[in-house]
Amino acid sequence: MSNLNLPFSEIEDDLQSYQPGNIIARLIDGLGYRFHWATDGLTIDNLEYRPCESAKSTFETLQHIFSLSETILLVSERKPNIRPYQSVKMDFGETRKLTLMNLNTARANFLNVGVNEIGGHKVVFQFPDKEVVYPFWNFLNGQIMDAIYHVGQVVLMRRANGNPMSSKVRVFYGKNV
Repeated sequence: MSNLNLPFSEIEDDLQSYQPGNIIARLIDGLGYRFHWATDGLTIDNLEYRPCESAKSTFETLQHIFSLSETILLVSERKPNIRPYQSVKMDFGETRKLTLMNLNTARANFLNVGVNEIGGHKVVFQFPDKEVVYPFWNFLNGQIMDAIYHVGQVVLMRRANGNPMSSKVRVFYGKNV
């Protein structure tokens, strides 16, 4: 699948109101756009790179971002996150595509969610013997911010490994120049 067929190659100017769901959708737009271009053109060497022996590799970091995208999607659907987490073995292309697709679906789910509905989107972890529920606020400083943080790590690791992200990416505009 080419970059142009994957979501978030740019951020569309389609939001007309500042409803809470639209603000969350725009946060996901920013995350998706950053992830799209941070992962564009990564090489095998970049994916295996780790800044030190005890650090996660770039690919392991991408797998973590994928798991965060799954939780973002589940929160958008008001579904529980089943624990213990069952990771799925995927290659880089699948991980990248599914992360972007999860974010794109979550974005669509949050569009036009109003002030009286947004608090119903809780983070729910379902364990075999109990359910743990966190308010929507934790979702913002948890999964969304954590994913953005880790995308920054990917950008840094690819730069340190000699393959910087395209200088055409303009996160402020959500479009490449």
